[in-house]
Amino acid sequence: MERDEFQDYSLRPDLGGGVGADGLWCELAAAAQHPLEMPDGKALAEWVHGRGPAAEATAWPIARTLYGSVRTLETAPADAMARLSEFLGHLDLPILTAALRTAHRIPDRPARHRVCANRLSVRALLRLFQASWNAADRQPTPPLKQLVPKLARESVRVRADSEDGGRTRAEGLFRDVVAGALDVLPLGSGAAPASPASLAPPRRGSGGRAEVGAERVVQTALETGAIGRTVSAAVEESIDAGRTTQLLDLLRSAPEQNAAAALIRTRVATLAALARLLAEDPVDFETVDVVVAGLGIAAAKALIEATAESTSRVTRRGAFERLVRLGPDIAPLIEPRLLDSRWFVVRNMIALLREARAAADVASVGRFTTHPDARVRREALLLLLGHAETRDHAICEALKDADRHVLRVGLQAARGGLPDAAVPTLTRRLTSGEFPPEFRVLALHLLGRTPSTLALDALLHFVQAGHSLVGRPKLAPKSAEMLAALSSLARRWPRERRAAPLLAAAAKSRDAQVREASRGLAEVGPSQ
Repeated sequence: MERDEFQDYSLRPDLGGGVGADGLWCELAAAAQHPLEMPDGKALAEWVHGRGPAAEATAWPIARTLYGSVRTLETAPADAMARLSEFLGHLDLPILTAALRTAHRIPDRPARHRVCANRLSVRALLRLFQASWNAADRQPTPPLKQLVPKLARESVRVRADSEDGGRTRAEGLFRDVVAGALDVLPLGSGAAPASPASLAPPRRGSGGRAEVGAERVVQTALETGAIGRTVSAAVEESIDAGRTTQLLDLLRSAPEQNAAAALIRTRVATLAALARLLAEDPVDFETVDVVVAGLGIAAAKALIEATAESTSRVTRRGAFERLVRLGPDIAPLIEPRLLDSRWFVVRNMIALLREARAAADVASVGRFTTHPDARVRREALLLLLGHAETRDHAICEALKDADRHVLRVGLQAARGGLPDAAVPTLTRRLTSGEFPPEFRVLALHLLGRTPSTLALDALLHFVQAGHSLVGRPKLAPKSAEMLAALSSLARRWPRERRAAPLLAAAAKSRDAQVREASRGLAEVGPSQ
């Protein structure tokens, strides 16, 4: 028989399986060889202790009673659970520890721990906590070791003082913390548990009694990873009291893999909270990041609104950066903003599509290559240059543009290959004299890579300066443009009938730079 077969095992076949908490209690009594089937908890514990070595026979029934059936523990009568709590509260720790070691493979362990935390007495649960650490061959961290007994004592004291004897917040926090600690404790494995790095005991008020306020409940939950009704109620109380910002502050330092942090984040990470944070001046972007992490792509709408409408450059930039991190899925939310009449909004939305690598509607972006504002045209062309199907068209459009910044974008992109369709535009502009001087050298080198005769004509335009009296072609005066064109002729057209005489004359020049250019050695200047 395997020790993890919890559902069918019974020490007393005559009782049958799954008979409820009373049936399990009878098994404990039978294992201890108690003369009564239903002794009280204290009497059964004392009888087990008196059995000496034979007490080990109760280890497995105890483990099965605690972990055998979630449904059994959930539905057991209060008096049955009271007897079990009394038994555990009086049972020696070594025996309880041995019982837990037999249950190192527990199915649905978190659910079983949660039921134990909800239904056992404070004293019994504290004993279970202590024995569980012993069974794992570990010791709780000093802060946790200090906090849990304090909460247990406060739970008992405050309940005794309460008028209705009901559960207090201290007790609820105690139960949540213990359940969370049990869930991460590797029973029997000896591996280090995921325990909190630091815990502070509950703060004390003027009366000397520990005050467990909503904020302290939340903080403790984040430190321990505990979740439960007490934690949920404390979160709701903090939100209702307008302390959402304080909750977000607490989330900043919470571990990523933390159940309590995930619970709190779903409650405080709302669009309303994000909009409120983005409206502040200055914006606390560390807190914004906590909310965005909780909302995911749902945060895009508020961030787009801030990018378009905020009067603060810092806020717009911060919202922009966080939208880019959300990735391509922001595209459907951005495209309606492309209809905005303000140039800077349109430019920013196109830039967002580009930097987020969103699959934008190329046709809808293409219309902005003729926008009245050059900054919008430049952003649209940068986006189109990133797509193979629109790259050549974007280069052609950029090389037509009168704005220097847009033209630079086209020339830089053409370094990766000048489209044939762009050659006529580039040669016409170069030879007309209206081409910006700072870009002429780069443009001539680009033309030198194409086999087009239009490119040849443009290169000759910058190299030749008429003919001598005897009809020989004359070299133009040396300049950066002349050297670039001469070098391009040498690389692409060394034997062409009009180029060859010019290259021959350049090879005999007294100027070393001209001679080098005639061999195709001139390079694009560093400023290009």
